[in-house]
Amino acid sequence: MATSAYVLPHQPGATATATPTVSGVDQLKLLSKLPKAEKPPKVGDTKIFYDTPEGKVTALVSLGDKYASKKSNEQRELVRRAVGSAVKELRELEGVNHAEIDASTDPQAAGECPRQITAQPRRADYVMSSRWCTSR
Repeated sequence: MATSAYVLPHQPGATATATPTVSGVDQLKLLSKLPKAEKPPKVGDTKIFYDTPEGKVTALVSLGDKYASKKSNEQRELVRRAVGSAVKELRELEGVNHAEIDASTDPQAAGECPRQITAQPRRADYVMSSRWCTSR
């Protein structure tokens, strides 16, 4: 099992960027592997991909289909909820002890959620950078 993971928030319906935010992870390719659904995914719906990139886990988490139409403070809350949901799911995976969170959507909101989750029994330390929130 992989020991580190990436969390990539995405907005359903929005055009995914062809520029990879994570080296070795093609978000467009991951999105194309998802089955087409009648309803868009809700905030926090997480899909986990194994060995993307090799030896790592990538969690693609939905910001919800109405993300773009929300006000700034509501968008921050959606980012917190989505990242929190993905981190909780990754914590359930055996062997994953390091998570890097793409914080390009909202660095402060993405960084707040893991700090709140670390208060739970399986603790990890999180460090915030300009683009990524990483656990060590």
